[in-house]
Amino acid sequence: MPTGYIAFVLDENTREQILAAIAPRFEIVVCHHITVEYGVTDEAALPSLQRAEIIGYCTDNGGIEALIVAIDGNTTRPDGSTYHITLSHAQGREPKESNDAICEHGWSPIELGTSLSVQAQFILSSNNGGDDDDNSLG
Repeated sequence: MPTGYIAFVLDENTREQILAAIAPRFEIVVCHHITVEYGVTDEAALPSLQRAEIIGYCTDNGGIEALIVAIDGNTTRPDGSTYHITLSHAQGREPKESNDAICEHGWSPIELGTSLSVQAQFILSSNNGGDDDDNSLG
């Protein structure tokens, strides 16, 4: 059975608003989704949400930057890591490294004042191993 991850995917207008408000620091711009859970099959139930908003920013100053997201007021994913959007990364780095950057460097609060327009989706892993978020993007 195919494995992948469940994510809240940003609509194009929301993505454009984020990129207009926060200029990416690194050359590969991702800004695509918020991972909810990885290592799931395509039969997994898709979550619902009332509100998603950007509440923080993280960078490791070495090629990873991410935006911290509150989903219905909560920043903690089911696996205990932090809901986020990988904003950008440098060559030689991978979007999934945002998880480590957030754990190691923490994050600073920011206010954008807009609710994100997203759609829950199952995304097939590029390696079909359910390895981690947004590895196939960027």
